[in-house]
Amino acid sequence: MNSQELRIGTRGSQLALYQANWVKERLIQVHPYLKVTLIKIKTTGDKIKDAPLAKIGGKGLFVKEIEEALIERRIDLAVHSIKDVPTELPKGLHLSAITKREDPRDVLISNDGTLLKNLPPGAKIGTSSLRRQAQLLRFRSDFEMVPLRGNLDTRLRKLKTLNLDGIILAYAGVKRLALEDRITEIVSTEISLPAIGQGALGIETRMDDEEVEERIRFLNDPSSAITISAERAFLKKLGGGCQVPIAAFGQINGTTLQIDGMVGTIDGKRLIRHRVEGPIEKAEELGIELADILLSKGAREILEKIYQRSGPTIPVPSPPRGEGGVRGKKILITRARDQSAEFATRLKNLGAEVIEYPTIEILPPRSWKELDRTVDKLNSYDWIIFTSVNGVNFFWKRLIDKKRGHSLSSSQKVIAIGPATAKRLKEKGIRITSMPKQFVAEGILKSFEKKNLQGKRILLARAKRARDILPKGLRKMGAVVDVVEVYRTVKPRGGSKRLRQLLLEGGIDAITFTSSSTVNHFVELLKGRDLKKLLKDIAIACIGPVTARTVKEWGLKVRIQPKKYTIPALAQAIAEYFSPHPSPLPRGERVGVRGHK
Repeated sequence: MNSQELRIGTRGSQLALYQANWVKERLIQVHPYLKVTLIKIKTTGDKIKDAPLAKIGGKGLFVKEIEEALIERRIDLAVHSIKDVPTELPKGLHLSAITKREDPRDVLISNDGTLLKNLPPGAKIGTSSLRRQAQLLRFRSDFEMVPLRGNLDTRLRKLKTLNLDGIILAYAGVKRLALEDRITEIVSTEISLPAIGQGALGIETRMDDEEVEERIRFLNDPSSAITISAERAFLKKLGGGCQVPIAAFGQINGTTLQIDGMVGTIDGKRLIRHRVEGPIEKAEELGIELADILLSKGAREILEKIYQRSGPTIPVPSPPRGEGGVRGKKILITRARDQSAEFATRLKNLGAEVIEYPTIEILPPRSWKELDRTVDKLNSYDWIIFTSVNGVNFFWKRLIDKKRGHSLSSSQKVIAIGPATAKRLKEKGIRITSMPKQFVAEGILKSFEKKNLQGKRILLARAKRARDILPKGLRKMGAVVDVVEVYRTVKPRGGSKRLRQLLLEGGIDAITFTSSSTVNHFVELLKGRDLKKLLKDIAIACIGPVTARTVKEWGLKVRIQPKKYTIPALAQAIAEYFSPHPSPLPRGERVGVRGHK
């Protein structure tokens, strides 16, 4: 990239170009010396114009090709409508700015100016959204819903050509294209909660591109970023996409965040809504809490039925070789329930049948005293090391509870093990100094080999149960290391009857372990059973070498282990293992380690 030039990736639709040009104009206002150009990119969603999005399948239909251009450095930043952006982003990319949100509500444009409640019985309503469909049918079960795709001009034209009584659109898009005079009615959020992030733009950049991030930072609106982080945490927990009627809307009142959420059936006959509120500092936690409440109220059953029925019916590019073999396989996930959504969704998208049986639960320390003492002297440390997302979450929670906020000094160096940990730190506004190539303790030690640690103070924030190799290795290098417990893992309450029944009935094709704790608790739950006999026909999949070592210590065989120690890599490795076709890549480049089936 020329340091005096910025290339913005965008879709080619009228609305997308308006949004990208708006960003371009703001950038030139603040940085008048910059040359800013727009690069139009056609996405999968643009190529398939006549099919409902829910029938196409997959996620990121309007962003994938733009993200590929960003990764390949053909563009420097991407401008998206946040509602189009999946909650999981490709490795190395992140949302570095959320613009000030427009009014997120939906609007009705009717054929003759009639309000929603006054439309005739059996009125035909055009919409491309299952979210809108479910809520409108709940409001008026007599409506006939007509699938409607295309840009705004196309949809307005179809209002006439398809003889529709009305169409439902996002207010923000209508306003940006100066078509507000066409609006018949702004639909109340009591009738239709908006899509996650509706009304806001997201600017996606490469994590390692600090120059670009510095230039666009002024575009970030803190209030919009807070509410949308809660909404996206809600969506991520539910594992939803365009195939599912899911909605959420966050609002800030002073220092309090209120978020409403909804999950419904496509026909609108069952709609589950709830509201939670709490301090704005706990935005993501509130989103997750809201999702958990809806799941407990019946959303889980709704989502499972929809996912079982859904499936791509429109031709889309074939998945990479190695993915098809996992279709129909039963995969048991032992990860903590509040962290299994991404993994489960990835496996389901590959066609697997997922059974969640968490063998660990993540809890705060029994006492905060040790961490509180550490927080009080936080600025005395030269390095702070986070080994997991859990460590970041609980550490940050305690900072907020003690009203310390972001209390790291600019001179302190922060290390993260793994991209997920790095991403969570960046979401909290903490700049990462480095991330080792190996996502294990040994990787950190290797990264310190050429550094002088004599007398340097290092804080290691991690779980109560963890290997001693890292603190011991750092102390050998001359560092003063404080290890502080920020969370603990325990066995979930309840017996092991269901787990034993699942294994004895047969049909489980693979069991996944993502930490040593998941392994140890799994074994404890099956105490007294012949593990080798019980698991002889089941492939054991481990996220990395430390977890795999624990499995082997129990006398069991690991059949699947990815080269990269991440959830996406583990899901892909499982698909590769079950594939009937060998990987076309050279053995040294394969994602997974294959064993005998």
